[in-house]
Amino acid sequence: MPVNWMIAGPDGSFAKVPLQKLAVTIQTTPGAFALRPVIDSIHLTSRAKKAHEMLTDGSLPKQLPPSMYYLMAYWAAIWSKLQLAAQPDKSHPIKRSTRRVLRYRYTFDLHLQNSKSRPLLCLPAKYGNTPPMLLMLNADQLGPAGLIELEQVWNGLVGDLLPFRGLLLDARVSRLDTAIDILNVSLPDLFLHHDKIWKVWAVHHPTSGLQTIQYYLVKQNQKSPFSNPKKRSDLIVYDKRSEQLDHGKDPRYGSLPHTRIERSQNPTTLVRNILSLKPNFDGWTIVRVDGFGGKPQDDWRRFIDSLRSRGIAAAGSLHKGMPTLPVQIDSMGPQDLIVPELLESWDVLGTSKFIQTLATWANLPSEVAMATSDTGLL
Repeated sequence: MPVNWMIAGPDGSFAKVPLQKLAVTIQTTPGAFALRPVIDSIHLTSRAKKAHEMLTDGSLPKQLPPSMYYLMAYWAAIWSKLQLAAQPDKSHPIKRSTRRVLRYRYTFDLHLQNSKSRPLLCLPAKYGNTPPMLLMLNADQLGPAGLIELEQVWNGLVGDLLPFRGLLLDARVSRLDTAIDILNVSLPDLFLHHDKIWKVWAVHHPTSGLQTIQYYLVKQNQKSPFSNPKKRSDLIVYDKRSEQLDHGKDPRYGSLPHTRIERSQNPTTLVRNILSLKPNFDGWTIVRVDGFGGKPQDDWRRFIDSLRSRGIAAAGSLHKGMPTLPVQIDSMGPQDLIVPELLESWDVLGTSKFIQTLATWANLPSEVAMATSDTGLL
């Protein structure tokens, strides 16, 4: 039987948290908890060159050498089957999606019977240098059972042209998001910093205040910070409880303040090597801003609120005795909430059965992967 930990919220109510999900009790701030990190979004791209080379089909003869032309024809055949299969019927597993992805012409929602998650399939690509297909998954919501059902749905639609495990032979991980949930700490009471931050975007609700902060790191050939970033931020922090309420869902942890930190990486690693990846929080300072450095809690709150709108030097001059440089916050503050050594000890990918299954399938011999596979875990 799972063991639950009862966590008291600020209003005196309690929420159940499975003990195996708890990563650390933040000792410097009693009552605050960090949950074990999970793999959230994972994006897979593929050109399916290996699958194309192995298939024998009347319209795509195996003896013809692989080329971009024949690969385009191959993906056109797959797209055509998906278009014909997409139906608005609720019971049908594939439907045209209202979600749009910039580099792809069409998107399809894949509906699974035993999961609330909706994998998004994108194809064909608009540009020649973009992989023909993008598959967007939520590893935490799907789990290994959802992955098995996804394979069943895929093979039922286009398994004769491209079995799901054949797709993985040369698929790459184009995006990997690691999520860490902090309970009993609201978003305004978290301070995050990195020495190479280029731009910070914050979203405020007109009455309830700060809801989302997006952090972009400096990269080569970076544009002016006044420009509009086209890509997802490197790290995002947001009010997870408010998001769940906004989507009409009951908050997972009741009335407890629930802040989520998501770190996005774009590794372009082959799926067969996915277990070699590590969530990268190096260089990030993640601290709770109240109750440290000998200053009253409200003084720190006012200082951080001012810092977010005026910058640290101006905020420090307005609030006497407060830092005027980011490094001073590190020295005056407690130990970081999330430290790299702790992340390494969690082995986020290695303990995910979803990721383990993907890696196993991607490392199958080509002849086995290209057979329309059964759905048992190997």
